[in-house]
Amino acid sequence: MAYLSDGAWSPVRPAVFFTTKMDGTLDIWDFVFKQCDPALSLKVCDEALFCLRVQDNGGFVACGSQLGTTTLLEVSQGLCNLQRNEKNTASSVALEALRGAHDAANPWCWDLGGPPGCA
Repeated sequence: MAYLSDGAWSPVRPAVFFTTKMDGTLDIWDFVFKQCDPALSLKVCDEALFCLRVQDNGGFVACGSQLGTTTLLEVSQGLCNLQRNEKNTASSVALEALRGAHDAANPWCWDLGGPPGCA
């Protein structure tokens, strides 16, 4: 398991956020689609990723590495176009998490490490 080094919300999709890790991985999370695992995990490089920035329209993500290399990645249309009812769904999911609605059949993994049953 690698430490997180940076993160950013999608400027377009309220249910999508991006994280970089010290093992060179970029994770794209879509908590409407999956709550316990990234929707997409990419090994960008063999060195630590320290920062990321998302383009204003959500179409590109730039990742900066420990050695100063910048990698520009294009985000798929499914991850950068607002989905039907996404704002309402994202609000409902967030409210449920804030209320502490956890159960073994439907865990929410807000700490990105996950509670028991979310391995």
